[in-house]
Amino acid sequence: MHGFADGFWESDLGHRYLECQREASERGVRIRRILVLERQSLTVEDNLHGLCFRQASLGIEVRTLHPASIPLDAGRALLDVIVFDGVMGYEVTPGAHAGTALPPTIVNTRLVLRADVVQAHRLHFDELWQAAEPFDPTAPQAA
Repeated sequence: MHGFADGFWESDLGHRYLECQREASERGVRIRRILVLERQSLTVEDNLHGLCFRQASLGIEVRTLHPASIPLDAGRALLDVIVFDGVMGYEVTPGAHAGTALPPTIVNTRLVLRADVVQAHRLHFDELWQAAEPFDPTAPQAA
């Protein structure tokens, strides 16, 4: 992992996605994001702090989750999932990158409309949300 400075959030698509979320937040939509870290040391990277700060300033609630903090039963699958209004899910399945310097590719995406699957994703997210650390914008940034 290269950190967060050169990832999705710095791409054109990432910027457009954040802009849409800012607009939704201004309409009163609650947006929560968990950034799952690959290793403990990432919390001291200033680019992570900057990413969290920027998203928080857009009205997004941001938390970070360390692998050691993932509840055993919740670690079964850490899919990249978005749940919209509790009724629709968007799943992204990354390809294995086997320790290469390249970021993982996306194997597939799918929309989920089955209420039971969406509910399971929502409950899983809520469990991870409770284990994650809230972002504190007043915390000192790494030097």
